[in-house]
Amino acid sequence: MSASDCPATEIPDVLRAALARAEDGVVIVDDAHRITHFNPAAERIWKLAATEVLGRNAAVLTLKCLEAGATADFREEISLVRRDGSRIKAQVSMSSTTIGGATHRIVFARDVTLDAERRVRIGLLHAVADQTNRAVIITDVDQNIVYVNSAFTALFGYTSEEAAGRSADGLVAGRHTDRKALAKVVRRLMRGGHRGEAELLVYDKDGEEIWVSARIDTFRDSKGRVKHIFALLEDITETKQLRSLQQLIMSALADEVPIGEIADRLCRRVEEIAPDVVCSLLHVDAAGLIHPLGGPSLPEDYSRALDGIAIGPNVGSCGTAAFYGTPVLATDLDTDPRWQPYKAMPLAIGLRACWSTPVKAKDGRVIATFAFYYREPRAPSNWHRRIVEACVDLGAFAIERKEARAEIARLAYHDILTGLPNRAQLRHLITTAIDACSTGSHVALAFLDVDHFKDVNDTLGHAAGDELLRAGPGCLDSAPLDLSGFLPGYAERGALRFCRCVGRA
Repeated sequence: MSASDCPATEIPDVLRAALARAEDGVVIVDDAHRITHFNPAAERIWKLAATEVLGRNAAVLTLKCLEAGATADFREEISLVRRDGSRIKAQVSMSSTTIGGATHRIVFARDVTLDAERRVRIGLLHAVADQTNRAVIITDVDQNIVYVNSAFTALFGYTSEEAAGRSADGLVAGRHTDRKALAKVVRRLMRGGHRGEAELLVYDKDGEEIWVSARIDTFRDSKGRVKHIFALLEDITETKQLRSLQQLIMSALADEVPIGEIADRLCRRVEEIAPDVVCSLLHVDAAGLIHPLGGPSLPEDYSRALDGIAIGPNVGSCGTAAFYGTPVLATDLDTDPRWQPYKAMPLAIGLRACWSTPVKAKDGRVIATFAFYYREPRAPSNWHRRIVEACVDLGAFAIERKEARAEIARLAYHDILTGLPNRAQLRHLITTAIDACSTGSHVALAFLDVDHFKDVNDTLGHAAGDELLRAGPGCLDSAPLDLSGFLPGYAERGALRFCRCVGRA
């Protein structure tokens, strides 16, 4: 049967003109399964002329929804093979209507090949984005989130559904986020500037701090207008922020920086990466007394008040931590019993909580405490705990190195057995005393010989000789003299000599 043998479905001229201009292909099939209307868009989709299909069986279109007996409404994206063998993706829908007792099926078809290809590309991009270890966040121009990848979910704890539509600033920024730096980068981008980078302290779903390196740029349309803003966020908490503490300590030690200055530098750096803490490092000497090493943000009078306090079971957070060798947390200084004798000064300067961790030497001795003060009653965050884990090891290394160097210096200039200055140090001390002697004053030098010392060793043994030498400084200490020394092998006839120098007006 040809097209002339089957009259086309009667359609008003205006409607026919509308269908001719429609972007979607429109096909009408009568109840005899013959094609009665085939608009120009359908011709482009199937690459068939209307004259070739009108009046013919609908099977020529190779649509399952038009198979004999199929009347149910249908909507699906299909792969359509055209007459020339090419294949396209088409969105096809079909509905049925009954007019004058006859059932007509109407098919709407749209070429969605480009959309399908775009979806495939987007799917690939999503797959790639989900494989990267950097968090990806895309927002509209108002900075409302339209996309986040799986790395964002892993880092911040928000699913893509929870993040979608929310303000990026409200989602991950917090109390100590540098919003000014972020806003500056975004403003520059909106004005046509190049991509920007910033290191920011942000917060996850549980309120824990995360340091990220943010690389921010824009997507623009063909006219150069900003359509979206995207950011790549890399967690630098471990790789950069904590390593910076190690680099700080090592470079300071290499430069022979005094231990007090090293402690201050460490505290300042910690306060930069943890803005909500006030940091302090206290040295604990062999007698169990506390001495401030670093605490640049604490008032000097507060640090001086701590100097010389003995550690004990109820001596604030630091003294207690040093005494027991375990971390001590006081979430509220005002009510904590261990702080009652000491709370007035910290409360007066706005400090409300303190967490102190002992710093131990390799032999297990507590040689310092590392403390975080807070301006509100609270406990440390996970970020704070990670900082302290790094700092106690670094602090122990720096203090032990200081102690080792001090011991080396002592051994170089003091006699090992008696502890007195040796010949080289004594000469220096005597020269210093003479140079410091004012006009009209005097410097006296006294010697105490131990005659026949060799006989003591030969008859009573070296242990007795060592004991005699250790007793020698006691004889000199009974006199009000300024300095003493030990000169082994100085005297004749197997004698040894102690000396004492005194300056008097």
